[in-house]
Amino acid sequence: MTTTQSEQSTAPETTEELLADIEQTRADLAQTAQALNDKFDMKQRARSVAGSVQEQVRQVPARASAQWDSDPVPIVAAGATFVSALLVMAWSGRR
Repeated sequence: MTTTQSEQSTAPETTEELLADIEQTRADLAQTAQALNDKFDMKQRARSVAGSVQEQVRQVPARASAQWDSDPVPIVAAGATFVSALLVMAWSGRR
């Protein structure tokens, strides 16, 4: 197999360049291995998702309060619908 002119010009010429190239390759490989580990670490991904869900749940009261302050009608309507559904289920369960 023959090498082209461009391949020869990118090859390290000195021992120091070769060692530096090896170290760079090791660093790149370590970074790739870490990225793969992060991608397939299901425990860490689950913790991350759980953390974001917890953050969203913590924001619900503030969002509900802001919604109530701006327009309480949708919240009252949702509550009335929920109570109505409970009453219908209770009423149909007595039959």
